[in-house]
Amino acid sequence: MRTADVVVVGAGPAGMHSALAAARTARDVVLIDSGPAVGGQYYRHPADGSSLHIGAPIDRRHDTLVRLRAELEASTAVTVLPSTTVWHAAAADVGAVLHLAPVGGGQTSSLQARAVVLAPGAYDLALPIPGWTLPGVMTAGGAQAMLKGHGALLGRNVVVAGTGPFLVSVAAALAGAGATVAGVFEANRPTRWARHLPAVAVSPDKLLEGARLARLLRRHRVPVHFGHVVTQVLGTDAVEAVVVERSDHRGSNRSSSAREIAVDAVCLGWGFLPQVELAVALGCDTHLDRSGLAVVVRVDGDQRTSRPGVFAAGEITGIGGADLSAVEGRIAGLAAAASLQGTPPVVRRVTRAERARRRHFAAALSDAYPLPRDWTSWLHSDTVVCRCEEVPRASIDESIHRLGASDVASVKSLCRTGMGYCQGRMCDFAVRTIVTAATGRPASHRDALVYRPIAVPISIAALAAGDAEET
Repeated sequence: MRTADVVVVGAGPAGMHSALAAARTARDVVLIDSGPAVGGQYYRHPADGSSLHIGAPIDRRHDTLVRLRAELEASTAVTVLPSTTVWHAAAADVGAVLHLAPVGGGQTSSLQARAVVLAPGAYDLALPIPGWTLPGVMTAGGAQAMLKGHGALLGRNVVVAGTGPFLVSVAAALAGAGATVAGVFEANRPTRWARHLPAVAVSPDKLLEGARLARLLRRHRVPVHFGHVVTQVLGTDAVEAVVVERSDHRGSNRSSSAREIAVDAVCLGWGFLPQVELAVALGCDTHLDRSGLAVVVRVDGDQRTSRPGVFAAGEITGIGGADLSAVEGRIAGLAAAASLQGTPPVVRRVTRAERARRRHFAAALSDAYPLPRDWTSWLHSDTVVCRCEEVPRASIDESIHRLGASDVASVKSLCRTGMGYCQGRMCDFAVRTIVTAATGRPASHRDALVYRPIAVPISIAALAAGDAEET
């Protein structure tokens, strides 16, 4: 089994910055990512490394990616392992043993990390609504990934709906690539920012980015509707239309305002959930974030988790965007490398101040864009909640009200929610919300379906192809 000084899992903004920071003092740094090239979702780009030239802010990111990639290639201390997944992690006295598998199949292997930085990023938070399983419905992040990675559009006449500034970014990119965006339907209103003006004032770069995106939307005549939600997707074999309703200032929708809009594709974005599986498998302490939505890893001022030799950076410690992820990654990389010598990391005061400022803005974002509080009322009895196992809302209700399930685990055992290919990544939050509302039990991070000894799907053939020690 190979041993490395510092292993960084995830090559997005946090992971790349972490690997480069660790390489300042550590001699053997390994950067692992499941993608074919570094960059993660934020810097996703075509396989040939070119820029798509489809409008801000994607083009400007390309220059940053080129610089980071060049620094990684020039570093003699960093080894990049692309197209590689970490399917299991086991705690060691210090650090961890990581079990690896090539994407697409092949022989598995193991890697001993004296110090490990977890920077796996996040995935889209999906809220089920009637019709969301129709072809032509995709998460906002999925639609952006198709566009950034392959230049492919989900549809020609698209609606973008949900909450958060990411909707505007996706809509601007789609419009810039030639799609007709029938509208951006934001569940919340700009007035929610009134209580967070100090956070906005110290983040002028965010204001400038928002202004650039707004100009792009105006150029392409994309209407933005605040206080509106898409509550249903209509169609037989594919998307034909959506039902849009107004919502009040408390996030409750008004069915009397419902109207239909003809489209052939729908992008739904409700925020993101951190990928905490590896951290949970290693025994790192977790908690619910300030919104009560996501399970996040608890870290100290040096991005150190509760496990010796294990650090975490980026969305895994709380959804905050690429800029916060980058600064957390730098601190985590420095701290991981310093831990090998038993010394505290040398982190500049300005770096810690930048992290505090970015976290302040992230907290403001979380408060400004909450989920509609009555979104579960949009579900019909036959609305599929767990897509993998095709479990409808009625089955979940039956397991609670007739069969006596009182928590997510018991619901899972009775009606198979979270037992499919995604292992609850798509339905976990929805099921937790339904169970909490029905039982009156307060939400807890311990209810989430995040403990998965196998962090990503792996074939039995891949396990059998591993060496004796791995098997």
